[in-house]
Amino acid sequence: NLYIPVSDCNPEGNGKSPDDADSDGVTDALDAYPNDAKRAFNNYYPSASADAGATVVFEDNWPRKGDYDMNDLAISYKYQIVTDAKNKVVDIIGDYSLYATGGTFENAFAVEFPVNRSAVKSINGANLEEGQTNAVAILFNNMRNEMTEWNTDPQKPTSAAKNYTVNINLENRPTLSSFGLGVYNP
Repeated sequence: NLYIPVSDCNPEGNGKSPDDADSDGVTDALDAYPNDAKRAFNNYYPSASADAGATVVFEDNWPRKGDYDMNDLAISYKYQIVTDAKNKVVDIIGDYSLYATGGTFENAFAVEFPVNRSAVKSINGANLEEGQTNAVAILFNNMRNEMTEWNTDPQKPTSAAKNYTVNINLENRPTLSSFGLGVYNP
């Protein structure tokens, strides 16, 4: 009647944990998804907190002198990386908020993830860019179509931030240590 969990040291284990409803080897008290054997843990970037985020800004005329305002695109982001009981990446969930689109060019915005494009089982909220080795999620193709106002001049009207959520489900899952937290290329 002794329960011994499966591990690298003990690949056979013994019995079933009375506190592991989905039998994934992670007790319900530690399992963020106690009824889903394919998911177990939430990992966050850029902070260990689910609520913390960061912002990236872009200047489309850089390094042209006199244009250092860095207001041609301002977008915040935060990521939730869901892993299974063996710490393999199952889902990538990116939340983005577009705050300013001050550039005159019709710039797109995308994020490259450190995983082969063929490992993406499904994607919602974005499109995968064709012709790329890694998974590149395109949020929008033309920032000029995303906001009515540019949100760069305090003397002019503003638009509310525009929010995006991208969900990527992976197959042939990489470990979290090889996938990394934060090596995503905007």
